[in-house]
Amino acid sequence: MTEEEKTCKNCNYFSQHYFIFHDYLRPTESGHCINAKTHYTKAHRNSSTPACEHFTPAENKKAERTERIENSIRRMERHLSQILLILKNEK
Repeated sequence: MTEEEKTCKNCNYFSQHYFIFHDYLRPTESGHCINAKTHYTKAHRNSSTPACEHFTPAENKKAERTERIENSIRRMERHLSQILLILKNEK
């Protein structure tokens, strides 16, 4: 990985910040480091900030995140189905 690619945005520990704009989530240029070894005063980072000594490439981060989101949606679906059954039985 080149030095140019070694930025916070490409680190496994970088948690992107978002804002709501016209009912859509948009990423900001900032975020924070979720590595426990990062001192809290240095935790707030810009996505283009050069990586610190705790840099870990985020190669599989997107795939893992997508899988976690899909699993969460499936669990939510089961819960909503159960709630719907309860509501139907109360009629």
